[in-house]
Amino acid sequence: MAAKDSILGDASGTAATGSASDAETLGCSTSGDTSSSGAWGWPFKAIKSKQDVMNGSPLDSQHYGMTSYDRGGGNYYHDGWDFQQATWGGQNVVAVHDGTVYKVAYSSDGRDWHVDVKSDDGWYETYQEGFLSKSDIAVKVGDKVKVGDKIGTLTGTHLHLGVSKTEIEKAQSSWNKDDGTWKNPLDIISGGGSSDSSSPK
Repeated sequence: MAAKDSILGDASGTAATGSASDAETLGCSTSGDTSSSGAWGWPFKAIKSKQDVMNGSPLDSQHYGMTSYDRGGGNYYHDGWDFQQATWGGQNVVAVHDGTVYKVAYSSDGRDWHVDVKSDDGWYETYQEGFLSKSDIAVKVGDKVKVGDKIGTLTGTHLHLGVSKTEIEKAQSSWNKDDGTWKNPLDIISGGGSSDSSSPK
């Protein structure tokens, strides 16, 4: 994902601090099993349904899929869902799916501070661009999280939530491609993981 990928704010202009040496990673296999509880939830506890997100202001979120926002070179694809600071700022970002935190890192590619989670049922979730510093993140590598557990506090311009069946670092190569790597977080959450479309219908 490029730093200018969001109408909600250029991540490269935030005051995030960190370096690659601050990164925590946990080796993780990309072959999942089926021992996850399968439960899904919303990244903010105030959200009760997909409609709570869809009925908001058009600027309340940057939608997943093909959008009207050109990210450069005629690319209008967005690989996740952005929840902006104006609505959700200062609130706890919570886990949308059970899993194990395998990366907490700062990336200068536009993801800023981010938390990557691997779920036992083969899903991967990334919480990125929402944390100005490592101190805004409440989890560490190796932590097991359940739906609703605190990941951190939204202090950045927005939270970018991404979900994929491909390991997050590998999935980054498709940040600007509607090739099925990234899934619509709202559809996955509201469908309990059963909606596996690459673009909204």
